[in-house]
Amino acid sequence: DNHALYNIIYCFESLKDADGAIAYMNEFLNRDPYNEVAWHQLGKLLSKLNKTNEALSAFDYAIISDDTFTGAYVEKGKVLEKIGRINESIENYEVALNTTDPSAFILESIGRCHEKLGNNRLAQKFYLKSVHIEPANENSWQSLINFHIEAENFKKAKHYLESALEVNSDSFLL
Repeated sequence: DNHALYNIIYCFESLKDADGAIAYMNEFLNRDPYNEVAWHQLGKLLSKLNKTNEALSAFDYAIISDDTFTGAYVEKGKVLEKIGRINESIENYEVALNTTDPSAFILESIGRCHEKLGNNRLAQKFYLKSVHIEPANENSWQSLINFHIEAENFKKAKHYLESALEVNSDSFLL
């Protein structure tokens, strides 16, 4: 029962017992080695502890267990981005896009990666897709606005800020 598994991990996290959670997940995986959710959760736990290689391996096992498991691709993309393997990160985010409906988070993440690589046109394209697909997503708007501020294109930054405020008029984050 994956719901129960999430709840058990939540309990370990509430107790701030990462080692106990990892031990539990390893024991669980010894009994059910193809449980993609367990591998995914183990990867997230290891990632929080900066055990990068082990986290990547756990996400790989989640993907082997279910090659349509969007969360594993997204989390693997996050780790790869964090360690500077940006092209691999983009690949994982793109696979995630192909396993589910497009999400603002994934599109924004791809945009951020392209920005890191200096692919500014692609970065802007993905930021725009992100705000188009989910206009209420404040993080996407912030990325788009900051992108134009960094490029010293203040007129566009102002335009997007006004658009963001129009869509999210009750937000205090923008």
